[in-house]
Amino acid sequence: FRELPSSATPHQLAALLLLWAGQLPEPLLPQPVADACAIEAPCDAVAAAALLIETCSASQLATLRVLLRLMHEALAPPAA
Repeated sequence: FRELPSSATPHQLAALLLLWAGQLPEPLLPQPVADACAIEAPCDAVAAAALLIETCSASQLATLRVLLRLMHEALAPPAA
């Protein structure tokens, strides 16, 4: 995976992420999840995880895991 230029702005990174998500063979979140979250987001992490596990396919869950891991690594403070 290529390293992004340090000059990339958060807006450019978000646009790149949206472009990638738009090219997935199926939506990252099933429509019922998107609809439910548009009305009222789950109030805690356990409720959010349960909603995802109940409604997402195995491939959607795997993609979310990888995406969240990459985001966690990208936001982690540099090692000393």
